[in-house]
Amino acid sequence: MTNTIKKSNELVINIKSFSSNILKYYLAAFFYIIKSKKIKFKMQPTKYKKLTILRSPHKYKRAQEHYQLKIYKNTLIIKDVNISELLILLTNKPQGVFINIKVKQIN
Repeated sequence: MTNTIKKSNELVINIKSFSSNILKYYLAAFFYIIKSKKIKFKMQPTKYKKLTILRSPHKYKRAQEHYQLKIYKNTLIIKDVNISELLILLTNKPQGVFINIKVKQIN
């Protein structure tokens, strides 16, 4: 078994987080450990989820609580990655960071 993925494949890694600071630090560690020059970085737009809850159970419509949830997303496309480096990053990810990995074949 080899330690690298075939050159005709590339990894598409989607990273999501609720905190922008945690995401920045994780990406900095990602770029520090994987020193490959074949990394494409795409910053996806931030998604907002808004929720409004009535404070009063009866007639007071104006008494409302507003909540907002922000989801920050980034996409990395990596060619010729070492699997051991990738495993280090996946096992040491902080709480609040969600990762989705896809292998894309290039023809």
